[in-house]
Amino acid sequence: MQGQGMPSISFGSLNTVEGKTTLSGGQSGIDTATLVEALTGAKRLPAVALETNITTNKSKISELNTLESKLKTLRDSLNKLRAPGGFGATTDVFASRLAFMTSSDGSTSSIYLGVVAKNGAAIKNYDIEITNLAVAESRKSISFTSRTASAVNANGDETAGFFSAGTFQINGSDITLSQGESLNSVAAKINAKSGTTNVEASILKVSDTDFRLIISSTKTGTDNAIVITDAIDSVFVAGNPANIFATVTAAENAMFTLDGEPITRQTNTISDVVDNVTFSLFQETDELVTTPTIKVEIGKDAQKVSEAIVAFIDAYNDFRLFFGKQNERDDDNRFVDTALLNDSSLLDSISASILSNLTSVVGVSNPFAVDDGTTAPKNLTNLGITFNDFQGDEENGIATATSILELDAAILADKIESNFDAVKKLFAFSLTSTSSNLNLFSRGNISSNEAYTIVVDDTQAPGFKAYVSHIDGNALATPFYLNYDTSNPNVTATITGSGALNGFEFFYRGDGTSTESFSTQIAEGRKDYTIAVDGTADTARVTHIRGLALTTAIDLTYTASSTGGAITSAATSTLGELTFLHFGSGTEAIDVSYSQGFADKVYNYLDGVVEGGAGAVQGLVQDEIDNLTESNDNFQTTIERIDAQVVTYREQLLIKFAALEAAIAASNSVLDLLEAQTNARNNSN
Repeated sequence: MQGQGMPSISFGSLNTVEGKTTLSGGQSGIDTATLVEALTGAKRLPAVALETNITTNKSKISELNTLESKLKTLRDSLNKLRAPGGFGATTDVFASRLAFMTSSDGSTSSIYLGVVAKNGAAIKNYDIEITNLAVAESRKSISFTSRTASAVNANGDETAGFFSAGTFQINGSDITLSQGESLNSVAAKINAKSGTTNVEASILKVSDTDFRLIISSTKTGTDNAIVITDAIDSVFVAGNPANIFATVTAAENAMFTLDGEPITRQTNTISDVVDNVTFSLFQETDELVTTPTIKVEIGKDAQKVSEAIVAFIDAYNDFRLFFGKQNERDDDNRFVDTALLNDSSLLDSISASILSNLTSVVGVSNPFAVDDGTTAPKNLTNLGITFNDFQGDEENGIATATSILELDAAILADKIESNFDAVKKLFAFSLTSTSSNLNLFSRGNISSNEAYTIVVDDTQAPGFKAYVSHIDGNALATPFYLNYDTSNPNVTATITGSGALNGFEFFYRGDGTSTESFSTQIAEGRKDYTIAVDGTADTARVTHIRGLALTTAIDLTYTASSTGGAITSAATSTLGELTFLHFGSGTEAIDVSYSQGFADKVYNYLDGVVEGGAGAVQGLVQDEIDNLTESNDNFQTTIERIDAQVVTYREQLLIKFAALEAAIAASNSVLDLLEAQTNARNNSN
């Protein structure tokens, strides 16, 4: 009787796929290839997560680069509005000037005169009359029958109508002619020296047989008249240039009157009469029957200021739209995938700092903030610039954004026209000094606050019940007494100042005997100091604040130079981070007053945020990019370590499954033997 076959275990087959050894099928029925892939895939899941992090970080880096670009644009727009001062005045839009011209007889003034006013030109009117234009000298030669035939005879040959070979001088430079040279060649040799002679040559064709050599000065005025000498080789007949050249146009100087003062110059373009103003003379005004007077008005360029403010608004709004994109949420109030910087504390901090400065009020906060009742603008709203929310544009993929600036151009134009200086004060840094020897070189942000220590003792006589003992932690040499008014039933006393502290007001709620600390924003952010400079001893100290003497002067750093020295205050000092240049070696006390508008504050803040700021210090945004880049490098290192471990793990799995298949093969051999023995036994029966 045939026995029933015994179960067998089948081997799998070994395969190589993309360099990896895999087992598939097999007598065990186990799909080892799929199993190995699943196990190694699970082992590699941490690396997959890190690869996702790297991709996310790369996207964040791209967004941070975009952020830095937008902040640089915003910073650059603010630079024009912050009145850099010192050595950066050329970028100050408030110092930009525009020249207006009219003619006393109603004629078109621009046919007589052109005026260009640079930044910082004095705002002033001028009356100008032009009596003569500057003219360049020009000379014309006798007639030559050809421009290509020989125009130069042998040296010593004084045939009329020809040059002689040899050397002559134009304005001191040698011109050497050789026998047989043509008129073209003579002109070329003169032009080769024009860089030193300021004389150029050309050829006038009168007819086919009449050519003239024209030499002309490239500069106007009598100082640039053409001087030809022939003292050596008698290039000209009898050594006299007049035998070849005749003067066509004599050199003349420009002559005009400015506010009645006669002025003569060598050129018609004149930039050394009035600082930062260039006059271009086009035509004499006395050629007419009636001599018109050209009236020139140098004024502020309101249009450039308006354009700079609009550029700032555009740059700021571009940043706000970017901020909105990074905080966009879906209908379930979850951040959308493109809001990659939603968790960036740096972006939030930048936004908050910019908004804080732009929403501040200039000149309307205690102390020294008595409202003068004028319409002078004190914040952006007063300029027709308001904060509003943007509802987004779904069609164009623009997210909603808060605190977008909107402009009423008519209000802005009116404020610039009627309150130019107040508009500048809102945006710009300003400094006044009682000494022309002291000039601002650089600055950082200054605090808008001042701190006061007020000592109250109501047991003292009237007029002595309250006084300021310290300003910004600096003791006053003499107490500054304040007014102490108890008429208000809601407070213990109303304490007010006068004189140096006019407008100071403090509501006191103590028991009548105490020392109070009071810190408040100062009017217009203005600081007032007296700096004692000793150029001999190389020292500088602050001796007074708001005209009040200090018990102990504040030492500043004085770095001497050949022309004076640099005076620097530390960033933590009362003055803020300022550097002055002092020219001189004497001793003087200089009163300094300065204030800072929000354009200057935001600019200085952004200068530390974006790359390429003052001193080329790397900014905070780049620091964030570097941190993400470093994280990605670390992630990649970890991924490579995990991948190496996975390769090892895979090989271990293959070894184990190979051993399993070997064991199954051995078992199958035993089963085959037993089956054969069983079949043999059954057959024998």
